[in-house]
Amino acid sequence: MRLLGSRTTGLLLALALAGALLGALPGPAAAAMPDVSVRLLVTPDPGVEGGQVSETATVTSDGDSEAPGVTILFFLPQGVTASAAGCTALGPFVSCPVGSLAVGASASRTLVFNDVSAGTLEVTASASMQSSGPVTDPTPGDNSVAASTTVNRRPDLQLQLGTAPTPVLVGDDLTVTADVANVGAGPAPDTMLQLVLPEMATIASLPDGCSGDVRRVLCTLGSLVSGSSASRALVLRGLPEGAYSIVGSLTSTAPDYSEGNNRAQAALSVAPRPVAQALTSSRALGALVTGAVAASRCTATRTLRLTLRPQRPMVSAVTIAITGRRARRTTGEPLKRPIAQAGVPARAFVLRVTVELVDGRRLVGQRRIAACPSRRR
Repeated sequence: MRLLGSRTTGLLLALALAGALLGALPGPAAAAMPDVSVRLLVTPDPGVEGGQVSETATVTSDGDSEAPGVTILFFLPQGVTASAAGCTALGPFVSCPVGSLAVGASASRTLVFNDVSAGTLEVTASASMQSSGPVTDPTPGDNSVAASTTVNRRPDLQLQLGTAPTPVLVGDDLTVTADVANVGAGPAPDTMLQLVLPEMATIASLPDGCSGDVRRVLCTLGSLVSGSSASRALVLRGLPEGAYSIVGSLTSTAPDYSEGNNRAQAALSVAPRPVAQALTSSRALGALVTGAVAASRCTATRTLRLTLRPQRPMVSAVTIAITGRRARRTTGEPLKRPIAQAGVPARAFVLRVTVELVDGRRLVGQRRIAACPSRRR
């Protein structure tokens, strides 16, 4: 093998160094190019038949130079009408001029589809650029976008109101029941129930998902699919004697097929409590009072004693009336002790007892007390 001389070796090293330096030098600068991309948003999703669906296309200048003469082009599905401010219909297309977009800038145009039909709505949008002629986009894959949304059938919400007990008496708790059903073909999203109550009513209890003040109650029912139902019951108290009405209504974020059955009204009448006819047959009165007539010295007079049961705090007054005598009314502290009525005649008489409750109700009963038995000689 023959070795190279030192002069040849140095020359080779110099050439290699020069080549490395030349490779490190920048080449000719690449021309700046515009580039656009488009995004698409369809609302609402899902839509509802007969309503509107909006298609918003947003074009962005992603290149390193200004994007000239930008236009957004919407494609209209067959049989669908649409409109967009500042745009022009061109057969199955709607053309929306945007103009030039600076680097990083964006612009949006919205197309509104009116009176859409149930099914799947497919929408497409694209963006193009033009100067003195068509401008080539270096990444044409993001210049168009397609999307679809489901268009549901309309819901049909139905409301029925009921009250219990029947009849309603003064002092009764009143239960109001709202029965809600979606009898339509489509879902009812964000369903709300509103009840308007009588001014005199006090809300005793509310179900979960409901809130209210003196006159209005709002209940969140959520989404009710076709054929589903929901029920809510609340309790009112404090209604005095008189005629009243409760009005209910339903709303949803979807257009309703028939709004006539979204409202309901329940009429009711609060009646005074009936007077008990007999002390022995009145459960309400018997639950509060027990009584006995002592027969000591029955030839002359005897003593009547009435005692309140443990529910005494419910009672504000007790009145005892005996045939032919002035009635005696007892209130306050004496109610804590047995009520004694001395000097009761030995002959037969009618005893009438009236118990007044703290809520204003009265329980009245009467019974015939037999005469004293004859004394044997």
